[in-house]
Amino acid sequence: MKDNESYSKGMNNILINPKNAAKQDEAPCEQLSAVSREIVNGVSSQSAHETYAFIGDITVKPWLDGYVDNNGHDPRSQYVERYWLGILGPASIWFLRRCAWYFDGSPDGFVLSPVEWASWLGVGRSVGRNSALARVIRRCIDFGMARSAGISKSKSIPPLIHVRRMMPWLTRNQVNRLSPDLSQMYKLEFETPSLPAPLEVMRSQSRKLAVEIVRFTTDKRDIEHQLMNHGFHPSIACETAKWVLSSS
Repeated sequence: MKDNESYSKGMNNILINPKNAAKQDEAPCEQLSAVSREIVNGVSSQSAHETYAFIGDITVKPWLDGYVDNNGHDPRSQYVERYWLGILGPASIWFLRRCAWYFDGSPDGFVLSPVEWASWLGVGRSVGRNSALARVIRRCIDFGMARSAGISKSKSIPPLIHVRRMMPWLTRNQVNRLSPDLSQMYKLEFETPSLPAPLEVMRSQSRKLAVEIVRFTTDKRDIEHQLMNHGFHPSIACETAKWVLSSS
């Protein structure tokens, strides 16, 4: 009976005074509090470790490919948004689009700040070699939209990569992997011999109009705005403005 009473008093003492319970096992509590601090601060032990595994600034150069540059699709085009999006994924598409915008202002290349780009793409601020940004760049490399110079076995992103300015047409296998509706739409739009490709029609019409516009202005932005005011897609307007200025 006395043993039961002493046991009950001991348990009550622990429940009433939680500090007494902590004394029973201080080491696990210290470990728990450390983990709790990481959770409260939004950093797991793994991500905290990766925080120190920064990849430095990356130099991005254009991937010069005569055939794809002349026959491919601007990353900002409707073709890419409609057909490449489900294959590459939105983050990779936006990465290529941002590269295209930077190439417009810096044709020879530019320096990419991983922290800034990760934040802009909405993939978090982590820039370790296993971060979302690194996976986006590696995905572009895997699908032939970028290539690296001297990639290491550690799979870290190298300090120099080449990125395509234009994206190629989908292969037959990629078309077959589209959803049934998109696959059928693609075949009707681009694989029916009797129907001209709408993209080529718009490109031809925009170039005819640009030849007239360039008589009044040689400013690239003005030409683009005039073409967009006539209903042409921004990517077509951008491509046509470059074409007419290089031809004049």
